[in-house]
Amino acid sequence: MSKLILKEFRCVEDTDESGSESPYFLVFIGDLETGKTDVKRIKQGNWDDEVDKGELWVINAPVPFAHNFSFKTNPTLILVALIEEDVDVDISETEVNNFFKPLLDNSFQSFKKSGSSIVTNGISSSVAGDFNLLLGLKLGNDDNMGVKRLKPTGQAGNQPLLNYFADTGHYRVRFVIE
Repeated sequence: MSKLILKEFRCVEDTDESGSESPYFLVFIGDLETGKTDVKRIKQGNWDDEVDKGELWVINAPVPFAHNFSFKTNPTLILVALIEEDVDVDISETEVNNFFKPLLDNSFQSFKKSGSSIVTNGISSSVAGDFNLLLGLKLGNDDNMGVKRLKPTGQAGNQPLLNYFADTGHYRVRFVIE
C-alpha cells in the first residue's frame, strides 16, 4: 500500500501575529470504495515559534494513517487543514480522535450513502465545509489558514502544491505519495 508523506512547506508570508510562526496540520482521508476514513494531526515541536517568512521546511514525515489507503484519484478524498498556533495548540490528539474523527467520518459516510463511487466537488465541498465548521468550534487562539483538497495524481511522487492564504499569511505545502 502507498504512503502519504508531508514532504515540505514554505512560509511565503507570515501572519500578522508577532514573532515566528507555529503551523500544524490536520489531514482527513476517506475512501469511497472501502468506506474507511481517518484523521491525523501533524505537528513537530521544532516548528514552535521557529517558522519565518521565506523559509522552506523539508519534513518528509509520513502521515500515520491507521489503515492503508490506495490514494487512487477517484475514490480517495484527502483534505488538509493548515492551522497557525498562536499561544498553545488548540487541538489535541484526544480531540482529533474523539471529536474530529467521528464527526468527519459521519459527514463522509452520509455523502457516501448517495451511491457515488468517485470523489466529486460535491463531496469535497460538503466534507470540507463540515471540517471548517468543526475547526471553528474547536479553535480558540489558533488561526485556521484553510482546508484544501489534495487531489492525488494516481501516481507515486510529488502531488499538487497546496496554497493557503489567510490572516495576511501565505503557505505552500507539498505532499508526496510513495
